[in-house]
Amino acid sequence: DNSQMQALMLKRIVKRGCLTVVGDDDQCIYEFRGASPGNFDRLKEEFAEKNIAVQEEVLIDNHRSSKNVLTVASAFLEGDKWRHPKTLRPTKPEGHPVEVWECSSQTQQAKQIVAGMIKRHEDDRIRWKEMAALFRCLKMGGIGSLTTHLQKELAEKKVPFVVVGGKSIFERA
Repeated sequence: DNSQMQALMLKRIVKRGCLTVVGDDDQCIYEFRGASPGNFDRLKEEFAEKNIAVQEEVLIDNHRSSKNVLTVASAFLEGDKWRHPKTLRPTKPEGHPVEVWECSSQTQQAKQIVAGMIKRHEDDRIRWKEMAALFRCLKMGGIGSLTTHLQKELAEKKVPFVVVGGKSIFERA
């Protein structure tokens, strides 16, 4: 991700020569932190005006996600008018099928996640300690904790869980 503040800092530091910036316009989902895909284009324009060499290299090899995850993510990103066009190439195999759920509430989402975990535990014999629900941040402004409903559902269904990097709702009470 990148921000206007970072761009301003670069403009003040770099007066001549070359500039290397590594970034990913797909990480501009962090708009709440000031990220904007337009920042890359503005940097190129502003530094080109100062006769500072600007060269763009698009890295297409994705080392993080399986082919299935990348296919779904690319489909979601296709409609983004601000995204720089690129076709990412997975370096990992196909992987497990991706499931997409539409949930009408955080409670329904928690029930769906826990039901899926229980099914995998019972049908596929996957141990509880081999499963995880990952969240980028625990709190989202006015909607509160993203994990509250999930923790309640896990406790109600007697699914063992641990909160890493924070406290469970039961420890906070």
